[in-house]
Amino acid sequence: MEKIKITLICLDKESLLFEQIYNQYSKTHDVQVWEISQNQGVLEPTHTALIIPDILNFSIGQAIDFFNNMADIIINERKFKRVILLSNGRIYGVSQSPKNLFDENSPYKPYDNKSHNTAIIENALILQYKRFGEKFPLIVLRVCEIISKERIMNIMKTIKNHTTRIVDDIVYNFIYVEDVIQAIWFISNRSFIGKKYNVSTGEQYSFEDICNIVAKNMMRINESSKDKTYNVLDCTLMAEEVKWRASTPIKEIVEAIVKENE
Repeated sequence: MEKIKITLICLDKESLLFEQIYNQYSKTHDVQVWEISQNQGVLEPTHTALIIPDILNFSIGQAIDFFNNMADIIINERKFKRVILLSNGRIYGVSQSPKNLFDENSPYKPYDNKSHNTAIIENALILQYKRFGEKFPLIVLRVCEIISKERIMNIMKTIKNHTTRIVDDIVYNFIYVEDVIQAIWFISNRSFIGKKYNVSTGEQYSFEDICNIVAKNMMRINESSKDKTYNVLDCTLMAEEVKWRASTPIKEIVEAIVKENE
C-alpha cells in the first residue's frame, strides 16, 4: 500500500520538534523534507506542508528572510493545498492562575527567546496569508508541550547523569505526539484555511512533574520560593469546530515510554 506523502518544512533538522514530528510521521507517511536554509531541488506536490518554526542557531532576522522566501515559493508554485504552522502555546505568555486559560484571541505575550521568535514567525506568516489569501493556504496550530519517546529519552538521560536540576515554576499543558499528528490530519482534510487553533489537553504539569513521573516518584522535588505561573490553553474552538479532542492520558504514556526504554 502506497504511503501518503507529506512535506515537513524546517530551518534545521536538528531541532527536537522536527525530530519528534519526523519520527512519528515516518512510521505511516512518505515524508519529504524541505530544509529552507539549504539549497534544494524541485519539490514534489503534497496535500499538506507542515512548518516547524524552530530557528536554533539562526538569528530571527535570518529566519524571517528564509520563511518569507519559502512563502514566495509556495505562493508561486502552488504545490500544497494546506500549509500548517506548528506554532506553540508559549506565545501567550503566563498567567497567575490555572483557571486563566488562553484562547485563540489572547494577545502575544512571549516570555522567553523561543516564544518570542515563534510569535514573530507566526505573525509574519499570518501577514502573508492576509496578503495572498488561499494562494498561501495557512492554518495555525498553537500546540502545548509535546510528549514523545525522544523527549522522555532525553529526560531519562538527564536524570541518570545529573544529581541536580533547575526548578521549573511554570505549569503547562502536555500532549502526546500521536494526538498532535491526529489533530493535524483532522485540520488538513477540512476547510479551515486562515484559522488559528489551540491544540492541547486539560492536563497540567510542570517539567518537574514530568521528570518525577519518569523517575517513578523517587526524585527529591525542590521547593521553590517563587509562586507558580501557568501556560494553559483553552481548546474549546478545536473541539467545537474541528470535532477533535486529545485522547492519550499523559501520565500513562510517560510511564509506558519509560518501561519500554529502561
